[in-house]
Amino acid sequence: MIENDFYKVIVNNSDGRIISIFDKKEERELVNTESSFRFNDLIKVPHAETTPHTISTGKVHLESYVGPVSGKIIITRENTPFVETQIFLYSSLKRIDIVNIVNYDKLDFVPYDKHSEWYYFTFPFNISTQNIDCLLYTSDAADELDG
Repeated sequence: MIENDFYKVIVNNSDGRIISIFDKKEERELVNTESSFRFNDLIKVPHAETTPHTISTGKVHLESYVGPVSGKIIITRENTPFVETQIFLYSSLKRIDIVNIVNYDKLDFVPYDKHSEWYYFTFPFNISTQNIDCLLYTSDAADELDG
């Protein structure tokens, strides 16, 4: 668990998934617990299929750090392409950063005749009309690890 004046984030210790994001100022849960998807799950949908498959999280290890300016939870995973998640909360900002790291070399090989597989992160929010600002950034995991 990690929290600041704005949010309280709870992570499942066994699989590293986010099970709750509570907005303290609005006094409401932001994770849609009724969704068929779990929050911040990595799923794949093979070509010509409509049913998503959850990627296994493997063995999970959690570390928490709290400082005067920010705090974070680092979730590392073994034996899975979904190798790490970092969750950041800031002391004076009403903002949550979620950084997911995927090792592309550990994704399933897709032969030419299968065409493709699509990967998605799921974020089932419990909101109706409120705006959410979302910044998506992608990079090659090898670039991040090398330097």
